[in-house]
Amino acid sequence: MSFYGGPQLAASFRQVRANTIQAAQEIPEDKYGFRATPDTRTIAQLLAHIAVGPWFQLHVHTNGIDDLKQVNFMELVPQFTAEEARPRSKPELVAFLRSEGERFATYLEGLSDAFLGQSVQMPPGATPAVKSRFEMLL
Repeated sequence: MSFYGGPQLAASFRQVRANTIQAAQEIPEDKYGFRATPDTRTIAQLLAHIAVGPWFQLHVHTNGIDDLKQVNFMELVPQFTAEEARPRSKPELVAFLRSEGERFATYLEGLSDAFLGQSVQMPPGATPAVKSRFEMLL
């Protein structure tokens, strides 16, 4: 992985997150409650979901999990959904996107090629059955 490693993952993530933050800033706060259909998230909920999105990857990789059967989804999902549901103003959501994005990008930046090359067993029935940490983070 000499051409695309941790620093490149971080730079790409930062660019995408900057684009998301720009979009979030351009949407008027009175539109943050908009929901396209009853079965979709509001804009505010979607932005919070995007901010929390990297938490699963952080949990897996910072804990050295090498088999997703080791993940206690029943414990994690309520934590993630509670954080997503927490009411936030537009400035708070933008700050949340920024801080969580930078936290994840900083983590990515420090990953070695050896770490990114490690294998992680996917859940039963998943294709492929094994992915590298790089593939998971990409």
